[in-house]
Amino acid sequence: MGLPDEEDQLISKLRQIKQEAKPPRPEWKQIGKERLIRQARTVRWKRRITHVSAYVGTIGAAALMGIWLSSGQVAEQANLSESQASSAQEKSEFLPAALYQEPELGKLPPSVVPTEQPAVSKEAAAGAESARRNVPTDQAEPVANVDSEPQTTTRAERIMTPLEKRAQHFLQEKLGEESNYYEIDPGHSRETEGYIAFRKLVHGIPLQQHSAAVEVNPHTGKMSLLLYPIEENGVGTTASSEQSSVIDKTKAAQELASGLRLVYAGKDRPVLQYMSDPQLVIDAKTGKRLANSQGEKRVAPIKTEGKRLIITDADKAEDVMKREFGIPVSGKAFMTIDEKAISFIWQMSDKREARLKTADDGSFVGYSLDGSFELGGKPLSSLQQAQDAALVRLAKYLPSDVEEVLVEKALQERGQATFTFVPLYQGVPVVDYPYFVAVDMDSGTVTAIQGDFSRGSFALPSQDNAISLDEAKEQFVKKAPLELVYLNSQSDPVLVYQVRLDSRKPWAIDALTGKTTE
Repeated sequence: MGLPDEEDQLISKLRQIKQEAKPPRPEWKQIGKERLIRQARTVRWKRRITHVSAYVGTIGAAALMGIWLSSGQVAEQANLSESQASSAQEKSEFLPAALYQEPELGKLPPSVVPTEQPAVSKEAAAGAESARRNVPTDQAEPVANVDSEPQTTTRAERIMTPLEKRAQHFLQEKLGEESNYYEIDPGHSRETEGYIAFRKLVHGIPLQQHSAAVEVNPHTGKMSLLLYPIEENGVGTTASSEQSSVIDKTKAAQELASGLRLVYAGKDRPVLQYMSDPQLVIDAKTGKRLANSQGEKRVAPIKTEGKRLIITDADKAEDVMKREFGIPVSGKAFMTIDEKAISFIWQMSDKREARLKTADDGSFVGYSLDGSFELGGKPLSSLQQAQDAALVRLAKYLPSDVEEVLVEKALQERGQATFTFVPLYQGVPVVDYPYFVAVDMDSGTVTAIQGDFSRGSFALPSQDNAISLDEAKEQFVKKAPLELVYLNSQSDPVLVYQVRLDSRKPWAIDALTGKTTE
C-alpha cells in the first residue's frame, strides 16, 4: 500500500533539498571543533577544582582533628584547673598512636629476625608440596586479606606484611621455641593464595630442603601448618658453624657469573635478559661448582610445523584425541572449567582416564593419560630413546620458526621419563614457554604433554643491540645478591654460595639497557 500524495511530495522535497544543500564550510567545522575543545577543557577544569576542594577539605578536617586531639579538651572540660589541663595535654600526645596500633604477634631473637630476603632451592619447594606434614588445628582466625601488594623493598629494608605477621605468630604457637629456627621465605611464599613459606636456620644460615609453611584459608581464615621433611632425624646438626674459611664473596660471584645466559623472558611480550641459573651453587670453601641434580642441559634439533589445534566442544575434543593423537577414548566426555583451563575428561570402565585441556579460546594446552593405554609402541631402554619419542610428539605443534629446543630437565624414575623442553629462537631460549612431556618406558607411549601451543610462530626483538656477556658478568659481580646456605648432601650439609631468590623469578638484567630487572 502506497503513501498518501502529500507524504510522497514531502519526501521528494526533502531529498531535493539534501542534494542541493551545500556542505558546511571548513571554517565552520573548525569553529565547531574549537567550541567542543573549549567545552571539554571547562569540564576538566571543573572536575579538577572539585577534586582539589575535596582534598583541601579533607586536609582541613584532619588538621582540626589534630588540633582537637593535641589540646586534649572538650567543651565540658573547660573548667579544669591549669595542672589538670597540663596533665590532659601530656596524655593527649599519645592519642594519635592509640587510634590504631598493629597488635604485636611476638618477636624473634636477633639471630632469626629476617633482615634479608631468604630463598630455598626448587627441590625444597617441590618437596614441601609432596612430603609435608599436616599439623591440624581447630583455631579459626578472622578471614585473611591475601591480596597484599608485593614487596619491592630491598632485603635489608623489608617489612613483614600483616599476613606474614599472623603466619609467624601461628608458627610460634605451634612450634614454641623451635619456631626461632625458622625465618620467612618470600621467594616461595604466595600471599595471594594465603601461603606463607618459612625456611629453617642452622647457626643463623638457611638449611635447604628443610622448610615450613602456614596456609590461611581465604574464606574461613582457618590456619594450618605444613612441615618438610616429616622426620628431621638430626639432619643439619652436624653442620659446622665455622665461616672463617669460606671464599671471598667476589670470587663466588665470578664463578656464579658463568651461569648467566641470554634469554627471552616474559609471556605476552618476551624481552631480552641475561638471567642467572637458580640451580647453580658454589662450594663456599673450595670455590668449585656443584653438580646439578637435574642433569646437564643440552640442545636438541627439531623440525616443527606450527600446527594449531582449536577445540570448541566435546565432539571436537574426542575427534582430536582419536585422529590427532591416536588415543582410543570411549564414552561421553564431561567438561570441567577452572581459572586456568577447560578440561574434557573420559572415564572408561577399565579404570582408564584420559584428559584433554584447552585455554579459554579453545587453543590446545595438553593431554594426560591415567591407566594402561596400548598405542602400538615399543618398550624403551634409554632416556635418549624416550627423548626422541617425546620430540616426535611435540614437534608438530611448536612454533614453525623453532629449529632447536633446550632440554631443561630430563629425569627417569619408576618406569617413566619426564622432560621439560624450552624452545630456542635464533639460538636463545624462550624461557617462559616451557613444554612438559612424559613417556612410559614400558610401552613407549607419550602419556602427557602440556604447554602453550597457541603460537604458530614467534615474533621477538632482535639480539643485535644486546650488551655483551662480559658486560653482563661485570654487572652481575657488582650487583647480584649472594647468600650463604647449607645444602643437604648424602653425608653432611655443605656450605654454599647461591644467588638469593627474592621473588619467584631468577635474578636478571635487561640485555638492552644493562639495568637490573625488578
